[in-house]
Amino acid sequence: MLVLPLRIGVNKSLFDPSYDYIDLLTWLIYVMDVAINLRTTYIDNFGHEIVDSKMIAKKYIRSLRFIMDILSLINLPNLLIAGVNKNY
Repeated sequence: MLVLPLRIGVNKSLFDPSYDYIDLLTWLIYVMDVAINLRTTYIDNFGHEIVDSKMIAKKYIRSLRFIMDILSLINLPNLLIAGVNKNY
């Protein structure tokens, strides 16, 4: 999310090879976000805090937030391609 505005608004040669490092850093942040969300407790409809990791994972995987997080992780192939071909 951070890299796209930089690529659009700034000449790439000013930050080369920093773009690749920023891409990798943001991808790692998204991976950590998914891992943390798989373990973050939540409050059910009755006001009880759910701490069972299986229930937490099921709720998170069924949520729209999980889909958005996974779509954010799709940037990995772009990172691999960018390493081979430096032309974006």
